[in-house]
Amino acid sequence: MPADPGTRISDLVKDTRALSLTALNGCPAETYAALPDILERAQALCQYMNEEYPKSLEFIIRQILLAQQKDDVMRISDFLGYELPHILNSFQK
Repeated sequence: MPADPGTRISDLVKDTRALSLTALNGCPAETYAALPDILERAQALCQYMNEEYPKSLEFIIRQILLAQQKDDVMRISDFLGYELPHILNSFQK
């Protein structure tokens, strides 16, 4: 993974949106298999953020994990396709 946080964020946003489409297409096994990597990469970016962004990011991650517990791939798709990219793009600006 590139060391530059901006590149890492761009790559992560692209990957979260791709995984969102996987979830939307009804592939929970593929979604759940790729989810830990996405969430770990998002958490790794917290070290570059000021204090407001990690709190928002942690909230989104908790919501994704709750949706996973309920086997709600549509909700996971929403968080991966919209919420997570939004917070990452906001931080990048």
